[in-house]
Amino acid sequence: MLVPLVAQGQDAGFAQVEAAFAQGDAEALGLRSADRVEVTIEGMTTTYSRAQMRYVLAEFFEAHPPEAFAFEHHMGSGEGAAFASGRYRAPGRTFQVMARMGRREGTWELRELRIEP
Repeated sequence: MLVPLVAQGQDAGFAQVEAAFAQGDAEALGLRSADRVEVTIEGMTTTYSRAQMRYVLAEFFEAHPPEAFAFEHHMGSGEGAAFASGRYRAPGRTFQVMARMGRREGTWELRELRIEP
């Protein structure tokens, strides 16, 4: 019974990340993130605190407001990590988004986010 519960928690975490991206809601992404998150936007990678990440993503969403977003692929590593990727559409641009979540104390949290053209 533990595996389905783990999968449900993982799916709920990705669903919250997906909804936040679809709405361009950096605050909601921060609620689901780890204390430190590795963020790559158009080739520039930096590790941010949760608060810094919200600021950086708010700027991204302001520059590229969402038209549509959905995760298309989900993968688990079996090591307490899971990945999802999808396409983020903004006016005149499409980005590939990859999110990595990890488990900490029974909760799935966003640990890495890649946003690439």
